Amino acid sequence: MVPADYAYFVFLLEKFVESCADVAADTGEDNNDPQPIREPTVDYPELSYRDITGDWKVLQPRIIYRIRELPVLHSEASKAIDYVKKADFPGDYREYFRERRYQYARLGLRTIIQVRRLRKIAGFPETRLAATFWSAQPVLWEVWRIERRRRAKEAAEHRKLYCTEPYEDSMG
Repeated sequence: MVPADYAYFVFLLEKFVESCADVAADTGEDNNDPQPIREPTVDYPELSYRDITGDWKVLQPRIIYRIRELPVLHSEASKAIDYVKKADFPGDYREYFRERRYQYARLGLRTIIQVRRLRKIAGFPETRLAATFWSAQPVLWEVWRIERRRRAKEAAEHRKLYCTEPYEDSMG
């Protein structure tokens, strides 16, 4: 890859991160139906490497793997969101929006890591994704932290309700 290829690649991934932050921040809006249904205000971002030119072999195998993994993680996130939506209560779709926000915060944060690695390899300056409070990284980080705390709390409550017997180590 030549420097122009790196630049295009970095900016493609940064644009994807910005779009992930938009989805992660989206809490939806009620439509105008007599019984309103909450709908997203932001569409899912697309990630395609079709227009990337150059030889990927110049990158370290681990970075190639992580970058090539992103569309797979994107697909898995979409499946998780769809699953939750089907099981959620129509109307406010509370769990759907939580899952949607969490999955895209997680995906955006993972992509930022790869952007930072690519910038370092190419000798580019630091990313501006964390430059201000309203930049993509702080938005993604805050959504991810809130959801992780909520999930940990729910898991603890679930264990308290349903795990009455002490855990026994079946290996020993």
